[in-house]
Amino acid sequence: MIPKCALAFLFFDNIMRRLFILLSVLSLSLLSMEAGDYRLYLEDFSIDAGETKDISLYLDNVGDITGIQADIVLPEGLTIAVDDEGYYCVTLNSSRKTRNHTIDGNYQADGTFRIISYTSDSKAFKLNTGEIATITITASSEFKGTHTIEVRHVELAAPDGTQFFPDDESCIVTGPAGEVTGGYRVYLENIEITAGQTAIVGLIMENPDEITGIQTDLYLPDGLSVAIDDEDYYCIELNPERKTRNHTIDGNYQEDGSFRIISYTSDSKPFNYNNGAVAFITLKADDNFEGTHLIQIMNTELANPSGTQFWPTDETSTVTCTAGVHTLRGDVNGDGSVNISDVTALIDYLLSGNANGISLVGADCNTDGSINISDVTALIDYLLSGSWP
Repeated sequence: MIPKCALAFLFFDNIMRRLFILLSVLSLSLLSMEAGDYRLYLEDFSIDAGETKDISLYLDNVGDITGIQADIVLPEGLTIAVDDEGYYCVTLNSSRKTRNHTIDGNYQADGTFRIISYTSDSKAFKLNTGEIATITITASSEFKGTHTIEVRHVELAAPDGTQFFPDDESCIVTGPAGEVTGGYRVYLENIEITAGQTAIVGLIMENPDEITGIQTDLYLPDGLSVAIDDEDYYCIELNPERKTRNHTIDGNYQEDGSFRIISYTSDSKPFNYNNGAVAFITLKADDNFEGTHLIQIMNTELANPSGTQFWPTDETSTVTCTAGVHTLRGDVNGDGSVNISDVTALIDYLLSGNANGISLVGADCNTDGSINISDVTALIDYLLSGSWP
């Protein structure tokens, strides 16, 4: 006969085992929710020049959510409409809000439109998917072409105060066709960068016909900026393989936080070739930069020698922080070592402008954010002395 104390112990042990399994399942469920499919996004839509249109903001949440904050980046020519009382036209969906939920929005110093929705009693939104709010957008009378809208810096709050940070999202908005739309593209390569370091990225132009001038705006995520050289110039260089003698390039930050690039020539001669990097931009990541983010290339205008303008579609690329990834300084050909073959590769690149097989980060031997003859000098000095200046 089993003593009562042994039976009690077995019963208690059984209960504890079940409780442990239950807590383990609950813990895994909570981890899944933290990493799960939380999304705040807009769907693709079209709008005519001069039109005012309601669009839906969607929230997918696997767990209870009580508060939302997000920044919306609109292309030039689109704005949030204002009602007769001077309030921005952003309203919550009555089927998902609770009685005390409210929503508000305002433009930020960087030109983004920030939306905040909250409640005083911490009750969660109803349902777990579907439209959470309606935003009224107005297109200017000159709006045309295809552009990107980005939903970024999303923060969601649960009733217990837990925060979730979904990935940035983007959608396509299509207006009336521009003067020419097909075949022309200006975009950035996808980028990998290490926190606290710089990376050189190609600005690619595909142009089926002759192009002589470019203007485009880069919208960079927080923590990523265009590097500055020792003379306080932004590190942007034309590809010598595509530029003509009189082509020049310049860039500067705009009031909305975008970085505008302009390239032109005084004699209207077109760029060489019809595909490939037209310029190289050096980007710098802050020390705390991490994760994967979107870069938008918007408001692009191209001009041909006769003055005809073209408006390519907005483009999006990704930048990924690769912690611990290190490119060996001076390893121009990317073979993992630094020797005389890197000098040859660097000189070949400077003469041809062809970056195939070239590590643009490794080629910046003097780490000034640009690649030129001074990098050859720095590389030769290193090979002779065994140390970098």
